[in-house]
Amino acid sequence: MRPDQHYVVKPIDVAAARSFAMTHHYATSWAVDRFRLGLFHTAGSASTLIGVALFGIPMNKKVLANPLPD
Repeated sequence: MRPDQHYVVKPIDVAAARSFAMTHHYATSWAVDRFRLGLFHTAGSASTLIGVALFGIPMNKKVLANPLPD
């Protein structure tokens, strides 16, 4: 079995994302998010959430100045 077959990315709900992020992330506040993805480690029929990615719309367009210049 290939190593990448032991992981899966799929959408997760706000409660799961928030719980994971508040437990494992240094930030103590929650950002406004639009999409949430969870990284799951799978072993047999068991699946464990091991990472979360949040995607949202920045409050200020200046946030995007360096990564996405005009």
